[in-house]
Order: sequence, then structure tokens, then C-alpha cells
Amino acid sequence: MQRPAPDLAHLVAHYGYLQRPNVPQLLREAAAQGVAFDPKATTYFLARVHPIITDNPGMARWRKPLYVFLSNNALPASSNYRIPIEQVFEVGVQVEL
Repeated sequence: MQRPAPDLAHLVAHYGYLQRPNVPQLLREAAAQGVAFDPKATTYFLARVHPIITDNPGMARWRKPLYVFLSNNALPASSNYRIPIEQVFEVGVQVEL
């Protein structure tokens, strides 16, 4: 854990394949080491990618709809990281395929 400023902490967690991160638990462990953390007042910021099919080169034409289908049916990041959904703020970005 690094403290770049008095009110700011930089935490890095390493997880392996098939391990499910638990961000609230990680923050509770950081609180035990002196990082101020109020679980009820915490807002989690996540990115949400919205793929858009275009005629741009780079991906085979048949793969683009398959990728969009799989992306739209994937679980949200909040469930993967065990973050309370009512405390999530998602920022969306469109990506042209």
C-alpha cells in the first residue's frame, strides 16, 4: 500500500486465473492497516465497454456479431468483483469493431 497524499491510498491486489476478487474485503483489510474506509459511503467507478459493429478492418466480419453478443451477455464487472450494485457508477465508452 502506498500513500501518495494524506487522504489518498494506492492499493494493488494480485489475483490468479479463476480467483474471484473481493474488493470490499480488500478495502476492509486496508482499513485494518489504517486506511480510512466507510463501506456505506463508498462509490465504485467502473468502465462499461459497448462494442459497435463497423466496416473497419482488424477483425473477421463473422466474429464481430459474435463478440458483441458475448459482450452483451457477460456478467457485469460489479458481480465479478463482489461490489454492491447500488454503490456502482458506470462510465460507458463505445468501441468500434
